[in-house]
Amino acid sequence: TQATEKDELSLLSGMSAKERKKLHGKGIFTITQLSYTFRPRRRRWQLRDKQERFHHSLRALAIREKKIHAVDLLVPQLDGTPVYLDVEGLPDRDFYYLIGIRVGTGDDAVQYAFWADDETGEKRIWNEFLDVISAIADPRLIHFGSYETVFLKRMSKRHGEPCESWTASTAIEHAVNLLSFVFAHIYFPTVSNGLKDIAGYLGFRWSGSPASGLEAIVCRHRWEASRDPCEKQALLDYNRDDCEALARVANRLVDLYRSLPANGPSSQNELILASEVKRESPFPLRFGPNIFALPELEIINRAAYWNYQRERAYVKSRNKSKRERERHLTHRRALMPNTTIECPRATSCPTCKCNRVYSNGK
Repeated sequence: TQATEKDELSLLSGMSAKERKKLHGKGIFTITQLSYTFRPRRRRWQLRDKQERFHHSLRALAIREKKIHAVDLLVPQLDGTPVYLDVEGLPDRDFYYLIGIRVGTGDDAVQYAFWADDETGEKRIWNEFLDVISAIADPRLIHFGSYETVFLKRMSKRHGEPCESWTASTAIEHAVNLLSFVFAHIYFPTVSNGLKDIAGYLGFRWSGSPASGLEAIVCRHRWEASRDPCEKQALLDYNRDDCEALARVANRLVDLYRSLPANGPSSQNELILASEVKRESPFPLRFGPNIFALPELEIINRAAYWNYQRERAYVKSRNKSKRERERHLTHRRALMPNTTIECPRATSCPTCKCNRVYSNGK
């Protein structure tokens, strides 16, 4: 709360302490100050195929203007039947206990939840997940972040990969990570690229507790100790909300890409291209006399010109000033030639030793 009130740079996720210290040395302590430092730059053609680096100043600009800024918009490959995947697990035990998927979009979407009471049920929920995916026509797995990517690799290695003829094998191989379309490409007016922050900006709200991955781990441990059905239902609701939030973010990315060619970048739209951002300063440009907060500052500002007038401004008079006399005495006279040097005609070229040498004047 204190960091939010002071608008501190520590609110921006991904910014290291070394980067904050460097900005502090430049006199930048708040997100608002950082937002004025963004400068749109044209990428060199040698770096055209490389990943664009992340700009904290552009994120700060998006937060200040409360508008989405984009360096470029990638085409999300979301053809087929969308299957939004969200997984819950216990990292300290390397155990996945809940696999949630949301098939379809809108009111026709169907939610599935595969729950495991202990480690022995992990293989069962993995096979149930593969059976449901295989029954879907042209499924397209969509997730957010690397957690689900690691989950798919580990489960395939731990409990066996699906057969190549299965639809699930193709879906897992071509799973779409939405974070790759957001990071360093689209800057939402949020302090991080987390699913909670982006979906919260888009208007999605979680139904209740738990509201984060850390709280979900605590809730799972409480369920294991008490076997309270309310704790289990809270985790199922949390997983369902994550799938719905993922669907909203995916639909928003598609809408941004489709609406850009028709409307074009404009300050009136919610989306602003970084290449269209104009250079600005926190101090407004204006002409006329300066207005000082204190009258003493005006006196100091006028006094700053006194030395300049004493050293640079002169009034013509019959008597030369001391500075003028000193400048006249120190004036150097042009030196006259006093030595003659004779250079004989060259008989051969000093480089190629050729004897054909032609004279071209003195």
